[in-house]
Amino acid sequence: MTIKKLIMIAFLTGLIPLVIACGAQPDATVELPDAAAEQTQEVAEVEPTATPEPELVEIEVPTETANTILLDYGFGLRLDGDVPVNFAGWSEDSPSTTQGMMTFPYEGVSAMLSWFPAVSAPARTVADAYNRLKDGQPGLTFEAISDGPIPVTGAQGGLFGGFRVLDPSGAAVGGGFVAGWVCPQNGTSYAMQVTGPDATVVQIRFQRLVSYFRCMAPATEETTPAS
Repeated sequence: MTIKKLIMIAFLTGLIPLVIACGAQPDATVELPDAAAEQTQEVAEVEPTATPEPELVEIEVPTETANTILLDYGFGLRLDGDVPVNFAGWSEDSPSTTQGMMTFPYEGVSAMLSWFPAVSAPARTVADAYNRLKDGQPGLTFEAISDGPIPVTGAQGGLFGGFRVLDPSGAAVGGGFVAGWVCPQNGTSYAMQVTGPDATVVQIRFQRLVSYFRCMAPATEETTPAS
């Protein structure tokens, strides 16, 4: 055997135990870190925030406006709201169920209602009311613009007339309506006039007042039966 082969055998013989020694791994226990132990930082305590109590909000509830109801003079008339009404006699000193007059402001207009025995037709009543307005303001010019029938609850022959009013320069300064009808239940004529500076407002108030009027039958006194 040559020297070269002996050296090779010796080299391989010494290498095998080294490979075996390197490949063998002894049993070992691996310790994992404790997660709870690592979390050693203190957690700051947070005080609970108090929930604010809800505030009570006062809600304003609209109150119903009292109406003005007129029933004392042989007719019925309702006025929206608390309306100051002035009464006076027509052919006598004081008003009664057979005659009288009332004047009142009504949401931007001036109104008057008069009543008296039905001795003339509604057309005459309307004409007389219109002429009284003209005569009472001689410095103004009155121009008739419309007329026709108008329904009134319980009444007969309702008529109306509309007009506008001009100042001396010819500029319109207002207008109004006059109306007349007869209540057959009590044999009484009624004349209404409504005037104001705004034509649209005047028309609305006039129509409302006419629609609120009611003819009423006269009250009858109960007689005491004979004993």
